[in-house]
Amino acid sequence: MRTQPMTLTPEHVAQVHRVLDDPGPDSTWTYHTDEDYAALVRGLVAQIPLHDPHPRAGPPPNAD
Repeated sequence: MRTQPMTLTPEHVAQVHRVLDDPGPDSTWTYHTDEDYAALVRGLVAQIPLHDPHPRAGPPPNAD
């Protein structure tokens, strides 16, 4: 078991630091818009049963 806190020094960082170029968005992907996400949320919310807002609610596991 470690008794002293670990420290991250500038020398440690220098051993692993490297600059990577950001290639930007991948032109082969179709990205979702805010409206796409809003429509997804509306569809998910529409599936929530109104009569039972917490269908998985119950006693906690091992509540003997």
